Amino acid sequence: MLVKEKWKESIALAIVVLLCVLAWFAFKSEMAISEGRLHVHKHVVFPKNTPKLKKHTLVFFGYVGCPTVCTPRMEEIAHIYKDFVKKSKTDKLSVLFVNLKATMSTQEADEYAKAFHPEFMGITYEKQKLLTTLRMFQAYYSHSLFDTEEIEHSQFLYFVHKDTSDDFYLHNIYTHIPYNKEMVVDDLIKDLE
Repeated sequence: MLVKEKWKESIALAIVVLLCVLAWFAFKSEMAISEGRLHVHKHVVFPKNTPKLKKHTLVFFGYVGCPTVCTPRMEEIAHIYKDFVKKSKTDKLSVLFVNLKATMSTQEADEYAKAFHPEFMGITYEKQKLLTTLRMFQAYYSHSLFDTEEIEHSQFLYFVHKDTSDDFYLHNIYTHIPYNKEMVVDDLIKDLE
């Protein structure tokens, strides 16, 4: 039985690595990487039921009830948000938590996001819109081989900028875990200028 579990674990790890490699090659022509940050300039379109977003938005893909990845990342994002507001003296930053569990409502996703900060927003997209959004951001997820309630997913943080025409552009992807909070805040403040 132990050998069977190890075998499943190896397959799950191989799938996650393969998805990361595929995401890397899909983006490599559009990006430059430095210090755990991918510089990207890619137009993205959010589905229509997305809440109104401010000029700057941090996007995180996770799922309600995820204890090992989402909770620590969302806590880091809350610190980034607070530092940004304090240093910039503005609140022109949205944080959008995109729930990967289609069986949960947007209300549940929003309540989860707000548990980390009252200004955060959560959304659950219908499956096709979720898959389209994931492709645009080059994010990934797969259901765990061990537990159908768990989802394996990327931990990246996505910085999206809205231009004067209200078009959204993916600006940076922060890949280093834990996030380099000072770098993210500095990038957000520089983009205000």
